[in-house]
Amino acid sequence: GEQLWAAQFHDPYGTLFAPVSLPAEPQLGWQAEIPGGPSGGPVVAADGTVYIAGRANVLLAFSPQGELRWQVSLTGTPVGTPALDAQGHIYLSDTRGHVSAFDPQGQLLWDVEASSTREATSGPVVGPSGMVYVTLIDAVVGISPQGVLTWRKTAADTYIDVPPTLNADETL
Repeated sequence: GEQLWAAQFHDPYGTLFAPVSLPAEPQLGWQAEIPGGPSGGPVVAADGTVYIAGRANVLLAFSPQGELRWQVSLTGTPVGTPALDAQGHIYLSDTRGHVSAFDPQGQLLWDVEASSTREATSGPVVGPSGMVYVTLIDAVVGISPQGVLTWRKTAADTYIDVPPTLNADETL
């Protein structure tokens, strides 16, 4: 989707690669206080908009110049870094075991219960097909772009606390 930084590890494959070069001695352009502290890192849309979730149950959007564009209250405490899809929709997971989708103006599109008993342990990852993947305490779930829980795979006796990373055909 040409997003500058779409998830915790940049993309659904976890490449940590962005095709930009930075000055050898970067300078602070702007800073902002995140209510409750950030739940994870920021994501950056193609137009430079920065989205970040705060542990005080908020999702914030900043212009490339650091001006607060909007702030939305959340019903659950966010977990990890948000994720962006190709259309600029923002996805969040939370401690209630829910995953929520917002449009680029901060309007809630959907909220789905990925688990009634397990909380999310990472931010989501969005694959090229639009599927949203999230790790829970002991499982990984797949949610359709329309907000339908499509599948859940339990990882026996394992605590999973990193976002999923996908292979090219999204089978692993």
